[in-house]
Amino acid sequence: MPPPESAALTRTRTITAQDSRDAEMQRYASGCSWGPTTPRGSTLGRGSSWQRAGLLAGFLTVSLSASMCRRKGAETACAVARTTTEPWCSRPGPLYPLRTPVSRAPPRSSSLLIRGRPACPESAPGNERAPGLTAPLLVILRATAERAPRRQSDVNNGGWLNPDVQIVYDERQGFQALAADILKTPFKVATCPIGLTISHLNLDPTQTAVPLVASPLQKLLGTTIEKHVLSYLLLVEQMHLSTASRWYPYLACLPHPREMTTPVWYTDDELENLEHTAVLEATRSRKAQYLKEHAAATLLMKEHEDLAHFAESTCTFTNFLWAATIMTSRAFISKHIIPDEEKYPNFSILFPVIDLLNHRPSEPATWNFEPLTSFTLEIHSDSARKDAEICNNYGPKMNDELLLGYGFCITDNPFEQFVVKFSPMPDLMEYIRNHNWLVEEYTRFEISTDFLKEPPETRQFLRTKNNLLGRYANMIPFFRGIPPRMVHICLLKALWFRDTDPVKCNAPYPGARITLDILISIYSIVKERCEYYPYPFSYCKHCNRLNNQQQTPTSDEFCKHCCSPVASQKMKWAKIYRNEQAKVIHKIKRELGHHLIRMLNPPNNQPITTRRPLILGPREVIATLQLEFPAYYFSFASGLKTALDIDVTCATAITTRENELWIYILIVLYTLWADSDDDGSTAYPTSIIYAWMHNLADAYPLVANPKIDAESKQDCKRIDQQLDSLSQPGQVDNVWNIVASLNTMDEEEGITATAAEMDFRLEVVIWAHEVVRKEHVYFGDAEVGVREDFPTDPRHGDRMRLYLCPYGTAEEWVFEEVPDSAIEVPDLIPESATPLL
Repeated sequence: MPPPESAALTRTRTITAQDSRDAEMQRYASGCSWGPTTPRGSTLGRGSSWQRAGLLAGFLTVSLSASMCRRKGAETACAVARTTTEPWCSRPGPLYPLRTPVSRAPPRSSSLLIRGRPACPESAPGNERAPGLTAPLLVILRATAERAPRRQSDVNNGGWLNPDVQIVYDERQGFQALAADILKTPFKVATCPIGLTISHLNLDPTQTAVPLVASPLQKLLGTTIEKHVLSYLLLVEQMHLSTASRWYPYLACLPHPREMTTPVWYTDDELENLEHTAVLEATRSRKAQYLKEHAAATLLMKEHEDLAHFAESTCTFTNFLWAATIMTSRAFISKHIIPDEEKYPNFSILFPVIDLLNHRPSEPATWNFEPLTSFTLEIHSDSARKDAEICNNYGPKMNDELLLGYGFCITDNPFEQFVVKFSPMPDLMEYIRNHNWLVEEYTRFEISTDFLKEPPETRQFLRTKNNLLGRYANMIPFFRGIPPRMVHICLLKALWFRDTDPVKCNAPYPGARITLDILISIYSIVKERCEYYPYPFSYCKHCNRLNNQQQTPTSDEFCKHCCSPVASQKMKWAKIYRNEQAKVIHKIKRELGHHLIRMLNPPNNQPITTRRPLILGPREVIATLQLEFPAYYFSFASGLKTALDIDVTCATAITTRENELWIYILIVLYTLWADSDDDGSTAYPTSIIYAWMHNLADAYPLVANPKIDAESKQDCKRIDQQLDSLSQPGQVDNVWNIVASLNTMDEEEGITATAAEMDFRLEVVIWAHEVVRKEHVYFGDAEVGVREDFPTDPRHGDRMRLYLCPYGTAEEWVFEEVPDSAIEVPDLIPESATPLL
């Protein structure tokens, strides 16, 4: 697995050097090398044996396993401080035995204290800011400096920790890095020398940048084992060496596997809370990759006698997964500290103890790398007042990156996006490729064309308004949250369906009808995804009750899936992740659906009197015909009932034959409009029907001898023949008589129709057939009330509708901004809510 692009360190410990009386300690506080701690005056053996026990681990594990823990809920559940009678990392066999707390107080090696942290579980309450747990971090740093090979002076003396930065602890927030005094910005927080980093480079005897670790793992260099896997194996080895490892105090402070909250540590039951999410798929893929890498490494190590026992008893998959999680959640990329990418291609590298600060998306932090020397963290925040929390910034990360890589999420993450999988129909994509439509000249709406250079499998993101990553360039406001590739493919789909060559498509704006086609296509995709992301996500599928982290369950309602400490943390992050994803997808749906709701008329069977664009069903159009031309309506309805058994007054009958009914409606309305002297603008200046037909005739001019497929032409000929049976000769104001007369000679003039004129009625039928085929959209009655604004008719489902716009009406809806109030998702749980998973 390649190193993460920007995986940062997130730990929460604060150490102060302000009260140090010891001159030697003060020297290390101002310029020290970081590394493991040791009791003053003791000696740590280097130990290369796989089974070497760390006899001094008990002293070191006391405080720092808690103080090195991640920000609340990151990789750990903010574990309480532990003391041990046996080092948990040094046993042969299982690498992580349970640690039993004892009442022994830790030695006081220095005056550097963590404020507010009790020395033992039975000590003073944790919310008191009294001196409590001894935190000899500077002693730890000094110990590493003493034990590091002195190849370079800067390796040993490049470390530094700001004396005005400290850590406090309280029961609710856990550990936080705070400013001990007002800090003038910019200010440096800490500096870590390259000599204290951890990576596979420590195994490479050909390099001089970092200290070399003598290890049998060096035999794996140059094999098929990838560099990042070597880093994992090195971590497992160093943890197993316990106090014999130069990084022991740092490693001993890392979270236990049971404290991990990244999804690769979820049980199958816990993974169900991530069902249908991008994180679930990525988790399974990542875990499968880890299994594959572990199996390959184990097989290769067993070929070496001095690695076989390590492979079988120590490097279990759990320990391998632990090391992989540590690297992916804490490591930085190497190119900044080791810029020679030709010799050392980019890899993951750990900077121990610099993982001090929590993540804040808007924090103006600077990572200053001095090549081959050190890494300094600098903050430019203007809020570094006394007791203010000091945070790092991992970069613009959405919650799926934070959860997958670090094990926590952020509510109201300003960088949150929704990953959308867009898989167009294979026939469409084949047609697009064959006709070379994925080119810049065929793009519309002034979108960015960068996507044309990206592979098709590149992830696509939906972005809401105010996303700090910015929205996509698009002249249509409601498309600015949609990735350009998705907009372009939906445009090509609309043109393909309409048999239109992109060359003939107006640029940069292809018109309201094609824009509506694209809108409906994207809306349908988003709507489908919303069904998997009900909002808010608050229920535990196992105990079927709201998961309230503040609630202490009684024994009879205890649920291991959401109420145990670590499981509760996992449930908490899964809930935040799903809710934040749901907010994005539902906001996008509401933004896209805003204009659809305005144009979708309520299914109330009432005539249309407003001259604005609407998406209408056949009942509303028939009601409008009845209002404007009552006599024509009567003959229209009676003819369909008598000859074709279509009852236009019955909603169920209309639903079952909507496609056919729409064709007859358009034939009649077009005939009335074409039969008028001047398109009806003089005789019927207020007619909505004539205005609709004028607009449709402009969009779809009648074509002589139109080319359609054989099946459609046969269907049109059948309808044309049925028109004769609908007419009633001798009846005045019978609309079907007007339709039938399209293919007759003008008897009063005595002129006989030509062969071309004899096909005019068929051309009208084909025109109506093609308009319905290209323009129809399906929306259920309930869809009209996307926000449940309108009543629905439970007697039938989806209805075939047409976009009808009166001639001369400006289609301004396309360019109207959707107000924020129409997009916001209410934080309400319906009374009838059922478990969401």
